[in-house]
Amino acid sequence: MELRDFLIRIKIGTTFGIKKQSQIYQAVRDQPEPSLSEWVRTSPLIADEQRSDLVNYLHSSELKRKIHENEQNGES
Repeated sequence: MELRDFLIRIKIGTTFGIKKQSQIYQAVRDQPEPSLSEWVRTSPLIADEQRSDLVNYLHSSELKRKIHENEQNGES
């Protein structure tokens, strides 16, 4: 997954604040193709109890719809 897509999913698909989003960006920015699922499952920035639900949601059709709507509205 491209870094841009990864970060868009984190931005739109989570309730993480700007500080957490920045930490995530710092953690993945040098990875050529970050695997969203793998990163969520192994990152110390994500609480253990959030991992499974977060992976499922970040790959959900609901989030894909939200991202598409965001792009259509010129907000990406």
